[in-house]
Amino acid sequence: MDIQYELLYKEAVTGFGDDLYAELDFRKELSGYTIDTAKRVQDMLFPFKQHVICETSLDIPGGYKTGDLPGDLKIERGGYSFNISYKLAGGKIIYHKELIIKNNWLPKDGFRQWNADIKALDKTYLQQITFSKK
Repeated sequence: MDIQYELLYKEAVTGFGDDLYAELDFRKELSGYTIDTAKRVQDMLFPFKQHVICETSLDIPGGYKTGDLPGDLKIERGGYSFNISYKLAGGKIIYHKELIIKNNWLPKDGFRQWNADIKALDKTYLQQITFSKK
């Protein structure tokens, strides 16, 4: 299924002095989805497989320049992958996110790696784009 739409994301940009800070992803799928390894004694069965692709573009505000773009994330595992990238194209910043749960069964011996990958995903979600006056 492919759904395309335009959305106005209010309060995605905050300002302090001459700088603006933007956050392009308000969904943050799988954020905080760590597994409590002290309590979980069986393999994990996710409710379903999923393949989420989200692309967001942001026009660079007039009179502003961008700082460094947030770093990309690329995690490829046997049962899942997380890919997030930012690029500058024609006066816009393009944010691309692709999250895939290929196998909804995660064995207990994969919990540690899963938790580390979710922590990296959460860290990427916290990155913001900075704009400074020219």
